Amino acid sequence: MTDASASEALPPMAGQGARPVASPSGPVAARGPSAAIPAPVGNAASPSGVAGKPTIYLQVGAFSDTANAQRVADQLNRAGLGPVSVVETSIAGRSVRRVRVGPLADVDTADRVTDQIAGMGLPRPSVAVD
Repeated sequence: MTDASASEALPPMAGQGARPVASPSGPVAARGPSAAIPAPVGNAASPSGVAGKPTIYLQVGAFSDTANAQRVADQLNRAGLGPVSVVETSIAGRSVRRVRVGPLADVDTADRVTDQIAGMGLPRPSVAVD
């Protein structure tokens, strides 16, 4: 389902230029009740309020084609599994759009959402910890 290889689907390292993708409906490609929530930067507190605690995301895919990334993001938004974001980054000179669900509260939630995503007919997501 993804256009990028497994090595290209890794989360960006700090400072690697990942940015939200603009869409016709607004500055972030995620839409609906589960709009994108920016990831904490630096020493900011995680969604649980605990500073320094890793933030868990599920990366559902990495796409070179914007329309494919948006289609998967829309499908995830309709399912209501949590905040969905499309983040554009450059890997080896190629523009890639990562579709992620999260941040998620804990590992148990990530496991449950992973099973729900797989049940939708999408590939099992990779865990991305920021």
